[in-house]
Amino acid sequence: PTAVSAGALRGEVAEDALAKEGENVCPAGDIAIMNDFGGGSLPGSWPRLNSDCGYTSWTIWGMDKAKYAQCIRDGSSIGEECSTCFAGAADYAFKHCKLQCLSFCSESCLTCNEGYWDTLDKCVGVKVPRATVC
Repeated sequence: PTAVSAGALRGEVAEDALAKEGENVCPAGDIAIMNDFGGGSLPGSWPRLNSDCGYTSWTIWGMDKAKYAQCIRDGSSIGEECSTCFAGAADYAFKHCKLQCLSFCSESCLTCNEGYWDTLDKCVGVKVPRATVC
């Protein structure tokens, strides 16, 4: 039998396995999918999909990044490696912006999350579609 860590039971995955903080991990097909969703805050936009996945993937221990990444893949069909970039962004939002982000498209939420945009864009390889104030 394999021992299971408490973190694994909470849905956590080792950082190096979940999100390579490398550059350009999203292939052109995944980038095209994100761009097809587009920015904004309306249902069907890329930011709304990310927000919806965030609301269904948090726990009392924090963001369940594995569940979040799976939700993004299920909702968009982007690849596993690319989805981990967004799981990292969700984790940042949970740790630093949860009160500001009771509404994902509030000005305070968008401003707070700007602290992770460079990291996210570097991971994805392009500037991702952004949310707009609602």
